Amino acid sequence: MPILKEGSTGEQVRQLQTKLHELGFGPATIDGNFGPATKAAVIAFQKSTTLSADGIAGPHTLTALGLHFSESESVAASAPDLTASLIIDYYQGDKAPNLTAVSSDRRYAGAIVKATEGLYYNGGTWFPHAWLSIHGQDGYGETWLRGCYHFLKFNQDGTAQADFYLKTVEAAGGWDEGDLWPIVDVELGSEGNPAKNIPRNSNQDASAQQIIDCTTAFAERCAAALDRRVMLYGNGAMRDKGIKDRMGCDWLWCPRYTPTLPENIYERAGWLRKQLVLWQYAGDGTGYLSGYPTATPDGKKVDHSCLVLAGGFQQLLSTL
Repeated sequence: MPILKEGSTGEQVRQLQTKLHELGFGPATIDGNFGPATKAAVIAFQKSTTLSADGIAGPHTLTALGLHFSESESVAASAPDLTASLIIDYYQGDKAPNLTAVSSDRRYAGAIVKATEGLYYNGGTWFPHAWLSIHGQDGYGETWLRGCYHFLKFNQDGTAQADFYLKTVEAAGGWDEGDLWPIVDVELGSEGNPAKNIPRNSNQDASAQQIIDCTTAFAERCAAALDRRVMLYGNGAMRDKGIKDRMGCDWLWCPRYTPTLPENIYERAGWLRKQLVLWQYAGDGTGYLSGYPTATPDGKKVDHSCLVLAGGFQQLLSTL
């Protein structure tokens, strides 16, 4: 285990601060920086146990707190490393951000849009326009990347959905060297609200095996057609259905709107830290990652993700 002390920074410190705060020891601010307030909180916790009250969170203190870190891996790097590689995502129903304003902000490194859903939605004229607009930003393929995803419907054929997705992208101009891998969105969707006339998503009624089979078929078709790896977006569906299968996918984009992303969140679904690429920390303007934006430079409250792939942006480029 690592030793966290005054001067330490990063995601492990954030998790330490969060745990101490939850137990009532403070600190008031969760920012990933181990300063005097965090040291005081560690001492307060240590005094409540039989541990030596030295203000250093070593293996014994971390274990007592229920925190288990490896020496070499943490969920994310320090704050400056993260904010240099933010990626937004949005769909046709969102208020589209000013891509020039976003791409010229050094914190941002790309944009992802929804391409298709099931066998019926392909964005009409909206998707081709968005796809080409993202490609047209300065730095494309060097400091700026593009991606698109398919919202999977588990009651429809996975292979057929992959073909629909691939055909839609091809019709919009196809893939280029600055594009992320094909992305499959695996989530249950809305439970519905009759009072508000919100329908229940059919994905809610899918079995774990149905989700696994459909996602695997989609991923395998994309991988074979493009000779590329596939990235899965999701968290809740795997948690709620008890799925521990990567379902033919190679990379993970994990949504979680909390101050930290503990390792067990993705490990319970069969993923390793080295396979985690993006952490979607904010959605529709809601996020709790201290110091990180939840709206674009022009004020659009679209989803925000930070790059957490070990090796950072250059490593990401080398794997595309």
